[in-house]
Amino acid sequence: MVDNVFSKLAHRFVAWPLPADQCATDPSYAHPRHGTHLLTVAQAEAMLRYVLAGEADYQAYCQREHPEAEGTLGSLTTVATMLETYGIAELPANESGQVDFMRALMDSAVAEIRAFIAKQRPAEPEVGHDAWYRGWECSYDVDAALYGHEGWRAYKGGADLDARQTSGKTWSDLLDEIDEQEGAA
Repeated sequence: MVDNVFSKLAHRFVAWPLPADQCATDPSYAHPRHGTHLLTVAQAEAMLRYVLAGEADYQAYCQREHPEAEGTLGSLTTVATMLETYGIAELPANESGQVDFMRALMDSAVAEIRAFIAKQRPAEPEVGHDAWYRGWECSYDVDAALYGHEGWRAYKGGADLDARQTSGKTWSDLLDEIDEQEGAA
């Protein structure tokens, strides 16, 4: 059955009416041209088998290089970034500012992913490690906790001398404080 399909495709290829401006030997040739004088039917069939075999190679590559989705916040962030980066470039708005339907779908997917990520709270990091939440660098300050202060600290944009900061007695308290500062409960 497959061989029959390739044979039919090859015959259709060599019988294809070439565009009027496609004539390698004489561009002013007045008669319609069909097919190609470069390939025989057998050669066209071999070419089609080669080209279409690439689909199986691509599917095999996808299975090897792209295993099942991880479903992590990191992988969702990567997907959103890829859609934002390449979707905009591949499907730009037209002169009137209108976007293609596929671009609108990608933009909606990115917005949903970003909204979902924004609502997720990171797991409590181990002492000595940092975590980021809503643009705040969060960590546990052993010395502050030792002297009776709130041990969990967060700095907007990272620990810097002039950065906004907040603290909490527990990890959950710290994240609640960040949410309050960011205006979202």
